[in-house]
Amino acid sequence: MHTNGTKKQLYPSAICVLTGMERGVLASHSCQDSTESNDFTMIVTTDGLGVLQVDQSRFRLGKESCWIAAPGQRVQICAAERELEYYRLPPKTSCPAV
Repeated sequence: MHTNGTKKQLYPSAICVLTGMERGVLASHSCQDSTESNDFTMIVTTDGLGVLQVDQSRFRLGKESCWIAAPGQRVQICAAERELEYYRLPPKTSCPAV
């Protein structure tokens, strides 16, 4: 446990690891479709421009854009005139007991 010198517990020490993270690179003018499974998924773009379509709604993507897709939503990611780089982060973690 970590303390602030007063011997009061502030928070438990733990290391959590994201598992199942996927990196994607879409070529210019290409798209990728998916339907989110039984859990939420975070999509984070790291470079490029594109469009995210969630069900019937469209959103612009740029560097450092972030979107959370709900279970069952149909998601399409499309790159614009150059590659679009992104990460798909499902809420799976591995936190061993300390």
